Amino acid sequence: MDPTLTTPIADWVAERFYWAMIIILIINLMQRRHQDQAAKKRFATLYLAIATFIIYVAAEMVRNYGMTDFVFIAIAIAVVVVLVVYRAHTFPFRFRSTRDRRWHTFNEILFDDEHGDGDRSDATDPAETEPEDSGREETEPDD
Repeated sequence: MDPTLTTPIADWVAERFYWAMIIILIINLMQRRHQDQAAKKRFATLYLAIATFIIYVAAEMVRNYGMTDFVFIAIAIAVVVVLVVYRAHTFPFRFRSTRDRRWHTFNEILFDDEHGDGDRSDATDPAETEPEDSGREETEPDD
């Protein structure tokens, strides 16, 4: 092999990004159970898997056709730019709550589009909520 055609970056990416894409797709399949709660996050993991696949194909193309790492780096930068431009769609995962700055659980990060901050009342404890009208009117006793 000609030492001027070595591609250490593309070789490293080609060896590892296949498995990264498989892991992202497994997470996407796990999100399928939560379709009503995680539609945005499911599409985001699909977009990330597609981006990972494009980078993997670019690395394999550079390795097989004897191109340089500069070609691979240009393609990878283009993919990353597209991901950043559409970051609202590709990165909807938040680790902290915007409401009370608490850390989200793993399930809220991956499987809940509302991150646990959805439409819920301030009184979350059922004992703290007042009971519904039971159908009888309360009257004050006459003195």
